[in-house]
Amino acid sequence: MGILETFSKRKRRLEKAGQQDIYQYDELPYPFRVQVAHIWDTAIGRYFVDSYRRGSSSPANEWWQYVHDTLAREQGVFRLGGEEYSSPKEMCIVYLLSNTTSVFSVLDIIELRSGCLIAVFVNCSIIKSKALG
Repeated sequence: MGILETFSKRKRRLEKAGQQDIYQYDELPYPFRVQVAHIWDTAIGRYFVDSYRRGSSSPANEWWQYVHDTLAREQGVFRLGGEEYSSPKEMCIVYLLSNTTSVFSVLDIIELRSGCLIAVFVNCSIIKSKALG
């Protein structure tokens, strides 16, 4: 698996090279973070396991798991936030909304999640175009 270059890693690399970012990232207001969480739910879907249907789950579960595991590995932690038995989605949302998560770490998870959204939509477009012939 390749090394993920998160937003915060790119920022540090640019700063070491003496290049400044033209944008300022002093804070990301709580309402903005909540809006991001709503966008994620709408665009990809909710995390769920239906125990009545022999454990069937949402296709979105794999994306939530990927984002959580990838960012947790990058941050050097076992879980991003939430309780020990929280779902990957809950841990990502707790991390996003926490006032202890740095602005740069929030931008990392937003960027990673956005990449997943792009991958899903591109994949859906390819499948749709093949189906339509």
